[in-house]
Amino acid sequence: MFELLQILWKWRKAILIACAVATVGSIIISLLLPNQYKSTAILRPISPTLLDRAAIFPKEGSKNEVYLFGGKDDIDRLLSIGGSGALYGYLIQKHHLYAHYGIDSTAKEAEFKVMKKLTNNYEILKNTYNEVEVQVTDKDPVFAAQFANDITNKIDEINRGIIFEKKNDILKTLQVQHNRLQQEVKTLSDSTRRLIAENPRDTISSGVLYKMLQSKLNEFGGVKENLEESQAVQQMNMSTIYITEKATVASRKFKPQRSLLVLGTLLITFVLGAMAAVFTEKYKEYQQQNGISQ
Repeated sequence: MFELLQILWKWRKAILIACAVATVGSIIISLLLPNQYKSTAILRPISPTLLDRAAIFPKEGSKNEVYLFGGKDDIDRLLSIGGSGALYGYLIQKHHLYAHYGIDSTAKEAEFKVMKKLTNNYEILKNTYNEVEVQVTDKDPVFAAQFANDITNKIDEINRGIIFEKKNDILKTLQVQHNRLQQEVKTLSDSTRRLIAENPRDTISSGVLYKMLQSKLNEFGGVKENLEESQAVQQMNMSTIYITEKATVASRKFKPQRSLLVLGTLLITFVLGAMAAVFTEKYKEYQQQNGISQ
């Protein structure tokens, strides 16, 4: 330890000069770095069962348990959407990110550069409370907040499309059933009226047809009700996410941490200078012991 202190004392001027130069340089560089502001939006997925026809139009006596928030799969779906190419492409176009980040859109690696810049300034993650955080960093605090909120809206839109895609298939099936039953009801109704008009005394046959007609009308009524309810659900502009915290304009910069940058540079320079001094002295000592001329 004493030997180390002797070496450092011997090399103190060189180490101090190096530290001073590095400190001044880091101060200049840190002052040239633009301030970056971070805005964060926090959201949760709504349980898809809340968007089911049975949840919106509950039947008397039904006891379906409905939970407000979605589970792990729903969170994972939001995270996947948040990192999808479809979302990136939308953000690049709508917010003119080539111009915003100062990238020539006609350059050879323009797409790579804008994607790299976007992914460096935007992050979506799950926090410890099982919430999804959308974090955006930018030199413009207003842009950062607007960008984060627009991302949440687009995630909601894409997520809604995924959830309602299957419901659209069900709606098409119900429409086919509705049309088929409607035609069958018309056929049975026409047959019953024709039979009564042509053979009013055949009450047995007309009775059978009437019962068949009533049964088909009941079935048609159920399908029609389901179809109308499903159509109503499709037309509802319901959100698939619950925004716990909307992104707001940051009042304080997020980075750079100029004091930490300067102190870190100073510390690294001192350590490297000390190591260089010790190595130099030890190498000289080794040369002397082995009679190696410089």
